[in-house]
Amino acid sequence: MKNISSFQSIFYLLSLYLLSIPMVMAQKGSKASLQASVVDSQTGTAIAFATVVLTERQLSLQTDINGQFTIEFNGQTSLSLQISSLGYMPKSIVIKPGEEHLVIALALQSIGLSEVVVSASYTNPLTSEAKVDQQALEYINPISVGDIFVLLPGGMVRPNTINTRELISSRQVGSDKSTSFGMGVTVDGVPMQNDGYRLQMAGITGSNANLTTNTGVDLRTLSTDHIQQVEINKGISSASQGNLSSGNIKITSKKGKSPLRTRVKFDPLNKFAYIGKGMLLSPKLGTLYAGLDYISSSNDLREVKSAYQRITGQLNYDNQFAFWGKSIDFNLRGSYVSSFKNRKDDEVIRLKGENYKTSYTRYGLSANVVANIHSPIVDEVTFKASVDYTSDLLEHYKKVENVSVQISPSALEAGEHEASYLPQQYYTFYAFENKPMNAYTSLSANKFLQLSEYLSMRVLVGTNLTYTKNKGAGVIVDPTRPPYPSSTFTRPRSNASIPALIHQAAYAETKLRYVVNTHEWNASLGVRTTSMYNLPKDYLLASKLLIEPRLQLAYTHSKTLADQALLINSFRIGFGIENKLPSIDFLYPDKVYQDFVAFNGYFTEEHNRYVLINTHVLDPLNSNVRENKNKKIELGWDMKYKKLSLSITAFKEQMNGGVEYFSIYEPVAYTAYKLKDSSIDHKPTKDDLDPYQKRDFTINSTPVNSAKVVKKGIEYRLFLSKVEAIASDIEINGAYYHTLYTSGVPVMHRPAITNDNNLYPYVGYYDGFDKQYNQRFNTNVWINTHLPVWKLIFSNFVQITWLDTYRLGDNVSKYPSRIMDLDGNTREITPQEIEGNPAFSALMRSFSSAMYNKERLPISMLWNVKLTKEFNKHVKLSFFANNLLQLSPSYKTKFQRTQRRALAPFFGSELIVNLF
Repeated sequence: MKNISSFQSIFYLLSLYLLSIPMVMAQKGSKASLQASVVDSQTGTAIAFATVVLTERQLSLQTDINGQFTIEFNGQTSLSLQISSLGYMPKSIVIKPGEEHLVIALALQSIGLSEVVVSASYTNPLTSEAKVDQQALEYINPISVGDIFVLLPGGMVRPNTINTRELISSRQVGSDKSTSFGMGVTVDGVPMQNDGYRLQMAGITGSNANLTTNTGVDLRTLSTDHIQQVEINKGISSASQGNLSSGNIKITSKKGKSPLRTRVKFDPLNKFAYIGKGMLLSPKLGTLYAGLDYISSSNDLREVKSAYQRITGQLNYDNQFAFWGKSIDFNLRGSYVSSFKNRKDDEVIRLKGENYKTSYTRYGLSANVVANIHSPIVDEVTFKASVDYTSDLLEHYKKVENVSVQISPSALEAGEHEASYLPQQYYTFYAFENKPMNAYTSLSANKFLQLSEYLSMRVLVGTNLTYTKNKGAGVIVDPTRPPYPSSTFTRPRSNASIPALIHQAAYAETKLRYVVNTHEWNASLGVRTTSMYNLPKDYLLASKLLIEPRLQLAYTHSKTLADQALLINSFRIGFGIENKLPSIDFLYPDKVYQDFVAFNGYFTEEHNRYVLINTHVLDPLNSNVRENKNKKIELGWDMKYKKLSLSITAFKEQMNGGVEYFSIYEPVAYTAYKLKDSSIDHKPTKDDLDPYQKRDFTINSTPVNSAKVVKKGIEYRLFLSKVEAIASDIEINGAYYHTLYTSGVPVMHRPAITNDNNLYPYVGYYDGFDKQYNQRFNTNVWINTHLPVWKLIFSNFVQITWLDTYRLGDNVSKYPSRIMDLDGNTREITPQEIEGNPAFSALMRSFSSAMYNKERLPISMLWNVKLTKEFNKHVKLSFFANNLLQLSPSYKTKFQRTQRRALAPFFGSELIVNLF
């Protein structure tokens, strides 16, 4: 199947879809039509462009400008609807057979309503997907999307700052770049692309704390105040979601009509302000949401100049048209994100007279068109298109102080060159300029089929195309004044000269639902195919067809008990494969120039100094780099009884092939020189030198599929709604996670010793991979006391970490299985030969036994509180105290050092004002 293009696969998928059309004719049962209106419960005015979700069909539609919608369905079965709109309490209703007209009244969000819930919801019977709406977002005081994870099982309290970038982690202890890079983020169905960044410069190639290369979407750039709802799926994604390996974060933006809303928040490290409003332009022009926010976040009150400052803006236009008798939903969203005044300032920078700053700006424009056709062939056709452009710049005016003689690595070609010496001190400037532009288009169609009174099916097919091109200058640097002097140097190459990435995907997904009496079966079968284009033909991934199957099954049994209460038990299982494709940085690494000193004539008299270097060009390109594949399996049990719900999910994920830079030793040979006469009193020439052959090793840092992560664990959630005795909702959730981080490439090691001023002449290949084992078991308790009469919510959050351990695997061999000499010859070698031959004895590695001791943290606890008072429909005030009480005992590390982990306590307040 390697030679089958994705365009061909679309043909096959559409053919299968067309074959299902005759099933439509076989639908049983009478057709019914429901005409409904969604209105404000107080004023009776229509709510335009409210979202109506048909639960059984997993399909959504919008009301028109008059708040009306029409649904055609099987008149013999009931239909569940979920209705929501910005600023209103969501509502769930069941349409019974025979109903033809309905008015649905939504109440404005208010703490005075008894049904207020400020936790995540779980409604999909097939997955453990969590939905967090605006009301829950508001209550956790978020400053970025990353804060939402604390609501989910396994979530941990984060530091109270976004001053530095943090990696996204999913179902694991700790974090790693491969997982973070593989977490997908979509905004209104459009994926945020994170493949277009490059970072190539000696000294910091491949990683930097202030850039987002190969580490995924920076969640700090996503403001929660422009969000109406977030869905987080850490498990198996829909076949419509791709180029990910660690689940997906789906964001729905605010839209529709809403009051003018302002929100300000203050705590010691964060200052935040937001203003936004949804406007009805006119009955024909539709609605426009406009929002703007600002945050300043610092990790230290004493270093206010180091604050991370961000401003975000969003415009979201929504309208509905009639075309050829069909309803067309149209949405256009524009977004702006910028971090500014990111001038880093500390005592060292001030002392050296340096200047360091970063700037980030992203512009986005996306369109979403949904045609509600409702024909015998197709119900909906959805077209999405987006383009975004980012300017990300890091600038550093740096002082370099050399403690030893350093040679300027300025050669631009391989071979022998005369070089010069660097000054002992000098100032230099370098910059990284990334300007990735991403374009995305998708086309999908779906059809709901009521095959019989008990059996229904939903079919979804689609395709999408992604284009990513970095138009930045890349590294800007003076090679004669390197910011990090060494014998290696990456000659700058413009990012704009790198070919664009083009991904094309097709997918098909079928969902079946069979309901009879008290039994319900759900199944989802999907497949996704992906291909990369515009790659050189010798690349492994060039036009290769990657296939990702997804399968999920669920059974639900409902039973009415003696007390007339309904007991619902659901069991689910899922399996899926997700692929994350390599980035531009991994596919097109820059060549590296390695300078070997052929002659070093550093004489006292500067005019007599003479240095020769022999430059070797290393090509880190690995055309065999492939996708990072993650295989997932998930088992779950969900139970509901009266106001109690319990959920337990067990999972295992094995991610093989995470791309990372790996050091590979390669032998080199060159001509070196020594003086014929050591008493020379002039600048030497070639005639004054005696040549001789010299051999050495060079290190080539190459991207390879070496990272491996194995995750397994159990997540649990117990929710008790409205415990009347204490007027509180109680949620207890948590997780046990076991995570293994390892590498699938044998380690190469060269002992750092010398013999007669010559470096060691062998490199060893060591089997047994470095393994890191992490475990954590935590429990989070939310007690939300809700007093509607007083319009008051008092929340207590307690986090207990029962188990937190870390250890290194001791299966790394101290003896190499093979060795390589300076001629590039490799051979196998035995431990006996190493111990018995002094020439090889240095290859025997020794490790401190303390390295392999298990590090166990003691049981710890922290307590957060928040009080929210709604004075009227316009004003809401909150006070919060995080880490108010913290029990975090000190402990002994594996090296017997005393250490303590703790988060700083902080207090703050938040004011929300809604006007007209």
